[in-house]
Amino acid sequence: MHRSLRIIALCLGLFLIPQWVCAQGQLGALTGSIFDTSGALIPEAQVTITNMETGVKSVTKASSAGYYRVPVPPGKYQVEALQQGFEVSVAKEIVVPVAQVVTVDLTLKIGSTTEMVTVTSEAPLLTTSTAEVGAAITPQEFQTLPVILSDGGRPLDAFVWESLPGTTPDWNGRQSINGGQDSSHLILIDGASIARYDWDNMGEFQPGADSVGEFKVQMSNYSAEYGESGGGVVNFSLKSGSNTFHGAGFEYDVNPMFNADGLLNNAYGSPKSTYRENNFGGNLGGPIRKNKTFFFFNYEGDRYSQYAFGGLTSVPTTQMLKGNFNAWLGSSVGQDALGRTVYKDEIFDPTTTRIVPAGGVDSVTGLTNTSGADATIRDPFDAGGVLNQIPQGEFSTATSTLLQYFPTPQYGTLTLNTPHYGGTCCPVFRRDAYTSKVDEVLNDKQKLSVSLTIAIRHRYHNSPAADSWAPWPSQPLTGAYTQDVGGPQLRIMHTWTLNDHSVNVLSLGYNRFADSNHNSTDGRVTAAMGISGIVNNCLPSMKFAETNGVPFLPSIGSSCPGREPEESYLYQDTLSFTHGKHSLKFGGSYLRYRSNDYDTGNISGAFQFDNLETSLPGFTSTTGHPFASFLMGAAHSASDSIFRTEPGYRQGVMSFFAQDDWRGEFQAHSQPRSALGDSDAQDGSFQPHGAIRSHGGEPAPQRRDGSRRPGLAGSLFRLRQRQFLPELLLQGICAAPWCGLPSQQ
Repeated sequence: MHRSLRIIALCLGLFLIPQWVCAQGQLGALTGSIFDTSGALIPEAQVTITNMETGVKSVTKASSAGYYRVPVPPGKYQVEALQQGFEVSVAKEIVVPVAQVVTVDLTLKIGSTTEMVTVTSEAPLLTTSTAEVGAAITPQEFQTLPVILSDGGRPLDAFVWESLPGTTPDWNGRQSINGGQDSSHLILIDGASIARYDWDNMGEFQPGADSVGEFKVQMSNYSAEYGESGGGVVNFSLKSGSNTFHGAGFEYDVNPMFNADGLLNNAYGSPKSTYRENNFGGNLGGPIRKNKTFFFFNYEGDRYSQYAFGGLTSVPTTQMLKGNFNAWLGSSVGQDALGRTVYKDEIFDPTTTRIVPAGGVDSVTGLTNTSGADATIRDPFDAGGVLNQIPQGEFSTATSTLLQYFPTPQYGTLTLNTPHYGGTCCPVFRRDAYTSKVDEVLNDKQKLSVSLTIAIRHRYHNSPAADSWAPWPSQPLTGAYTQDVGGPQLRIMHTWTLNDHSVNVLSLGYNRFADSNHNSTDGRVTAAMGISGIVNNCLPSMKFAETNGVPFLPSIGSSCPGREPEESYLYQDTLSFTHGKHSLKFGGSYLRYRSNDYDTGNISGAFQFDNLETSLPGFTSTTGHPFASFLMGAAHSASDSIFRTEPGYRQGVMSFFAQDDWRGEFQAHSQPRSALGDSDAQDGSFQPHGAIRSHGGEPAPQRRDGSRRPGLAGSLFRLRQRQFLPELLLQGICAAPWCGLPSQQ
């Protein structure tokens, strides 16, 4: 025991060297002891572990205490034990789930090594090799259980949060495990973290659902290598190829043509929903060279559209685009200070604004101010006696450039004359996810696994909804813009059997998630508007106020393009070996996280138009029109975003761990006991330092040196062997800047 502690202390010193990096991630392990028929442990027995699907073998030896432990990827295995002078013992159909330790003990009978004893194993009801609490989903269960079609596919993390015990989705899209703090858990894909500091799920760049073989939620008492998690671990394992070719294809199609009208639709003559979605894909895996090189490829695509009717919006009529607002002219609402009649929704020329003192004569009209106070006067637009006609010569160059892009109203009313789409996201959505994986047996001691996932999501946003109309997307004036998110995930894992008792697993990971938002073709007309002092790569945002109870188009244009890329690099390594009854495992990791933020806002300017600029002072609640102000370029307010710098965030995290799993055994027998003491009486009383008699009065099995195996007496059952696993865990995490790493650059 003291020697094991010295070994751990020596290894911890190595973690200060940057080349040491950690974590086996999704790997499980096969462990157990090798016995002879008397129950004695057999040291240095050769143990061969074979993946039954690929034929790949791993050869190790049991320790001096007859104990072995080997990390393996999830899969189905055969375990074979061999020692000179004994028959070969084989256990088949051993299923190792993701990140789970499976115990397989083997008993060797005296005989020739040409003879073989084969045992077909069943999955244990309890995992006796670890105290970990978790919930796992096998490939068969995942294929059988329903998974909702949502957000461009079959979301794996949503299945975890809504289906597995110990997980909790909360109201704002955050999740927790085992009652832990939101976003404090780890999400691993093929052993490496997705390392997203801005969010706690992989929703927008997850691989295709059929590329994942199995997954597990580790809630508590998990291995020390997951020490960075504060609330649990969600562990996904990607599928691999095998010695036989396997493929599958699927398609989920949602289309109104397959739907019958419901009772209410029939009663009120309502149309069917326009929701359409097609989720499709497939995978193929097999050998490139049998027993040596294997491949797996998966593709999942999704095409979604829903042009839902959201109500009616108001767009300018054909006459309004020409400057003719005569149709808006209403009844008299009073007289101005010069005694002229003022009409509801009358349009006034802001360039004629002047002040006439009380009792003074207006120099333009020759009329006297009879109001008894100084008055601000404007003249109405009057074209040969026709009010509310704005001469096109008065149009602003900037705004008149956009008039050709306004839609023709669908109805002949002044307001609520055009249908608009409902919702803000997403009338059009497209997702493509590609996953490929290659596994290579380099030689009898080294294996290499490489996987790459590229997931891209393209969507149209519709914000605000009342600004969108047919035909879609009707840019540059609508609020429609595109967003492209996603990126690659790369995993490289190298497994090296150093000797009969030691295995090293090196893992490298790379994640990149980029959010390119507010993209549109609107900027193609900005230069022609001739507004000085703004950039020309996007259209200025222009909003129309609803005043005088007149509903009108809320706005045109959208924000300027922005991008927020983030990426992470992971270097991880685990060295594990057996020594006597100890299975020691230690390693370290280094994570480098980078994020940039280029969210410019309205660097092309933002303008607000309302009726005030074309109304008559004193009658601002009943005169003027925001679109008339727009035609003249008379903005009520304006602003411009100045993007001084592009913030960048950097963080480095270095961590290490050490763990010792110590295996002990005890034995229980079914002979009833009547007393405790040192008697070897036939009644089977407990004998803590003598032989323990089993049922029928036979002594307990002898070891090779002739000594008896101590045990515990039981009155209800007989257990051939049980085990307990004390663990020594050491964990450490160092984050910038305390460990000398730069926090920003």
